[in-house]
Order: sequence, then C-alpha cells, then structure tokens
Amino acid sequence: MPISTTPPSPKNTRTPKAVPPPPADKQAERSDGLQGYAAIGQAILIGTRQYADAGAISVFFPKLADEVAKLAATDERVAGWIDPIIQAGPATAVIAAALPLVMQFAVNHGWMKPGGMGTVSRETLASKVELGIAQMQAQAYREQLQAEEEAARIREEIQKQREGQNDSGVKRQMKGNHDRIRDTERLERSDL
Repeated sequence: MPISTTPPSPKNTRTPKAVPPPPADKQAERSDGLQGYAAIGQAILIGTRQYADAGAISVFFPKLADEVAKLAATDERVAGWIDPIIQAGPATAVIAAALPLVMQFAVNHGWMKPGGMGTVSRETLASKVELGIAQMQAQAYREQLQAEEEAARIREEIQKQREGQNDSGVKRQMKGNHDRIRDTERLERSDL
C-alpha cells in the first residue's frame, strides 16, 4: 500500500450552502419594514417631547436598517428574525394612527403633558365636546320652535277655513229662512 501525505477526505462532511442573495426588492422591503417600526418609536418620542432622541432615529436609523437588511441577505438567522417582524409591517400604519388617541388618553388622565402629536389639555377637549353638545341642543331647540310656529300657522289657517265655511253656511241658511218668512201676513192667515 502506498503511503500518501494527503489526509483522507471525510465521508460525512457537508459543504456549507451558499445563501443566494435575495432580490433587491426583498432587501428594500426589509429595510422599509424596520424603518416603519422606527417611525412608531419616533412618534412616541415626539409625543413625549423627547425631540433629540426622535431626531437621532430619523438621522441614524435608516442606515442601520439598510445594514441589517444587507446582513439578512447573507445570514438566514437574521433573515429568520427580521422577516416575521416585517410581515406585520402593514399593522404599523394602524399602530401609528392609534398613537395620537392613546396619547390623548394619557394626557386626559395626567400621565403626560399635552402638545405631542396634536394632543390638547383635557379641559380644551372637554370644552370642545360641551360646545358640540350645546350646538346640537340649540339646533334641536331652533327646529322645535320652527315646528311649533309652523303648526300654529297651520292650525290658524284651518280655523279660518272652518270659520269661513260656517259663516257662509249660516248666511245662506238665514237668507233662505228669511225668504220663507217674507210674507209675514201669510203666517197669520194660516189655519194652524
């Protein structure tokens, strides 16, 4: 048997599979998905008046999101972590839309100060609601008065029509009776 200096090749060794790079749109999708979540965090920071931190996210996070997306293109573990997160990406729009409402509740209960994301003081909000209620009540009262005036006008019109019918009927009846009694001597001559 010849002696060889090369080591024998192992029988069960696996060669690592090269991960094909995802299409450019997948990488952009990952980056955009991550930035959507960053936007939620940024909105919360703005709402709580932490403007410097919100600014840091807007300046530095897009580059970080791009690099994480590039890493996910070559590392399945990172892709396995990011892809499920970005699948919920459309929900970030709902979350972002709900944030002002949640923050207004926080202001209403004294957990934060008004001003962030369009929030106002609880007194301002309560006054707006009371104004709306008062306006609805005033409109309902105006409509009631208008309906009462219209009803009174119609009742008066009906009353005038009734009086007109009664007057003409009475006058005609009296004229007819008057005609029959025209000859008063006739009544005296009758053999009753």
